[in-house]
Amino acid sequence: MRRHLSSRTTAGTQAMQSDKQDRRRFGTSRFRSGSAAMAGVVAVASVSAVALLPLSGTSASAASAGAPTPVAGVSVFGIGAGDLSSPRGITLDSKSDLFVVDAGANHVVEYVRNLDGTYPKSGLVVAGSGGLGSGANQLNAPSSVRLDASGDLFVGDTGNSRVVEYAASSTPGAFVGTGIVVAGVGGAGAALNQLSALGGIAFNPAGDLFVADTYNDRVLEYLHNAATGTFAASGVVVAGSGGRGSGANQVRYPGDVAFTANGDMLVADSVNSRVVQSTVSPATGTYAANAVTVGTFPTLVNWLAVDQAGNLFASYGMSGSGSVQRFSYSSATKTFTGAGTDVGVALLGPQGIAVNEAGRLLVATTSASSAGLAWNLVLALTFNSASGTYTSAGTILGVDSGKNNIGVASVAVDSAGNLFVADQSVYEYVLDPVTKTFPTMARAITAAQGALALDSRRNLFVGTTTGVQMYAWNAAASSYPSTGTPVPGATQLTSLAASNLAFDARDDLFVTTATQVIEFPYAAATGTWAASGTVLTTQPASTGYDAAVTGVALDRTGDLFVSLGATNRVVEYLYGASTGTYATTAVTVAGVGGSGSANNQLLEPYQLAVDGSGNLYVLDGGNGRVVTYAGNPTTGAYAAQGSVLFAGGHTNRPQVGGVVVDRSGNLFFGFTDGWAGVYEATASSAPPTTTVPPTTTVPPTTTAPPTTTAPPTTTAPPTTTAPPTTTPPAGNLQPNPGFETSGVPADDWGGRLLRVSSPVHAGSYALSQTASSSSGGWDFDSNLSWCAPVTPGKSYTAGIWVRATASVRVVLNVDWLTKSGGYVDTATSANVTLTANTWTHVTLTAIQPVSGEVYAAMEPNFSRATSGVVMSWDDMTLTNP
Repeated sequence: MRRHLSSRTTAGTQAMQSDKQDRRRFGTSRFRSGSAAMAGVVAVASVSAVALLPLSGTSASAASAGAPTPVAGVSVFGIGAGDLSSPRGITLDSKSDLFVVDAGANHVVEYVRNLDGTYPKSGLVVAGSGGLGSGANQLNAPSSVRLDASGDLFVGDTGNSRVVEYAASSTPGAFVGTGIVVAGVGGAGAALNQLSALGGIAFNPAGDLFVADTYNDRVLEYLHNAATGTFAASGVVVAGSGGRGSGANQVRYPGDVAFTANGDMLVADSVNSRVVQSTVSPATGTYAANAVTVGTFPTLVNWLAVDQAGNLFASYGMSGSGSVQRFSYSSATKTFTGAGTDVGVALLGPQGIAVNEAGRLLVATTSASSAGLAWNLVLALTFNSASGTYTSAGTILGVDSGKNNIGVASVAVDSAGNLFVADQSVYEYVLDPVTKTFPTMARAITAAQGALALDSRRNLFVGTTTGVQMYAWNAAASSYPSTGTPVPGATQLTSLAASNLAFDARDDLFVTTATQVIEFPYAAATGTWAASGTVLTTQPASTGYDAAVTGVALDRTGDLFVSLGATNRVVEYLYGASTGTYATTAVTVAGVGGSGSANNQLLEPYQLAVDGSGNLYVLDGGNGRVVTYAGNPTTGAYAAQGSVLFAGGHTNRPQVGGVVVDRSGNLFFGFTDGWAGVYEATASSAPPTTTVPPTTTVPPTTTAPPTTTAPPTTTAPPTTTAPPTTTPPAGNLQPNPGFETSGVPADDWGGRLLRVSSPVHAGSYALSQTASSSSGGWDFDSNLSWCAPVTPGKSYTAGIWVRATASVRVVLNVDWLTKSGGYVDTATSANVTLTANTWTHVTLTAIQPVSGEVYAAMEPNFSRATSGVVMSWDDMTLTNP
């Protein structure tokens, strides 16, 4: 088994869970928690080139041979205690050891600080070792963590509406494995011994426990009995006595609680976008019912922290944006002076915050920035006295440059085994020839972003929508230039929109566009490529979700494999060595069962790879998985049934990415969404499979496959999907329980979808989609005020009217959210093909939220359409059946 320096060990038992990309709201990533969690597992497959086992939390060096292991972008999701899937609250103990709540993995991880002040990439699970649940060693979507003066650990177990205490063990730095419930003993509810979900927890100087009882719009104090070491079973309302609202004695969804240097209480009044301060009475130890506002924020307030000087830090953010503000404290007046100032770092998805004794600010983040900061980690920010702001000091659980956490668009491997990754920029991970490991840090080659391929001389080619550039390998300097040059001789490539690249054994370059595969022959004598390419295949232009041509690969014999995203299959064009030409007719080798998720089906396949034994690997984008189809070396046929190598699930848009096999048969793959790292499945010593595919799938031995193998035409939608001809009500329907309130959500695609200025009718708006858009639809959970409250366990029916000026596909998504807008799971309707200019009522029935899912957000998700298509929605409803 190859070992990888970028991998980390796991301490404690954990259940690995996959995340789901959040589709542009409340941070870049959403995570499955609670009973809706879906494990991102790797199925055992009997494939000759790769031995695969369930993906576990062990390090690469300890894992069984062949198990897919993260080798680039080490801050990947759900791989172990060192990889956070959804960090929320954080805190520090007296030694500045870091504790992080990982809501997505339902546990708390401790990172023991190194002597140099840094933190390791691997931590120890100290709470929630039993995984998801409500047992004494289990947690359900925890949110917050604190330690009391005795060093006991307290966890805000949000999904179970309780606070659990884990006593410090006799072993230094350890905690008992089972906890006791100290708040919320009455279960979920609104009584004083109950909580309804919860946010932050804190202790005042007297040792009393304070809980932000989020759904009940209050903060409760649980008095501490020093003699018995226990807490009162019922709490006392210390904030929010006036109920939900924005008055001085009111709060709305409080998110966190903290204390000033003199003991005044601070509350993050989340939906009111403010922090309020209640003064404490030294004589009685009670808090003023009416609070004063410390500061206001442009959006939701998330978490609070107070440094040793008494200064207040508050994180805020929504829809993935946000930052942290700092408020200076005056010990003389016991108040905060002036307005808050941003720390100077644009953070996407800021969550829990803490400040250590050196003044370094620690921020848990759940998103990624365009500057390359990785998501789902804890950033360390150091104060810069010259600018008065904070600057990134690197990350605690990752590194802020050279990583691959934005979204892997393409991967490639050169003849030396070095790994290349297109991740907004192009990075190279240089393989250590002795240890066979990849470094944690990559070296950036170019800021270009696009399809990757390398020729036999290790020259790197990057294809973009504006052409193909070559980065010539400098063997003397062992480096690449930072600026590319046009491909020698191939003048057509200076402006060709290239979506995929591949080389054959002759160094002929194959380029795909949206509809074509084009070959540029290489002339070894001159070191140039043909000025214009030869079109090998042209597919009908697609008006559906995917381009007609979405991937290309070649095997060692020169046969050409092309993935057809629009028709959900992979085809092979046989190469005639004697003629030097390709068959004009292709045979379907993957996706013979049509569109779907069965092992003989594909859904929006993308990039391809073929190993030395002829096995085919497909990045099955719509299903969010990697599938292999065993090749028969005797007949050249492929198994109709594929084997799933990696199954991470899918979002409401396909998981585009890359897949490649090196000369040793090691497989590398990565995705643009949820699993935005690069994984490796190493080659095994297992002999090639001798399983012979069914004879019905064997392609003919001639270079021209029979036309009878051509896939059926799928352009005509099934008659069962024909939409009704009725139209929505003439006036604006006021749905139950509250969609289409005042205000229209902002366009979540940043200008790629443009809202039509005039409404269709009251409450109805239209979208005009440009050709550059990769998906369609509105996100209605960009703000909780556009969401509908739901009750776990109840059954609902969702509906929406949609219309488009062309025949496009649409599905209705209903996202289940936590109290803070965190994604949990999605209910999705069947795919409906619209009839142009005809209203269709899309419905989704008998859907049920589960524990922790208290908000619903809806969106009609349109397929990709051509420029100028207008798509309209109206009258969303969510009702009890």
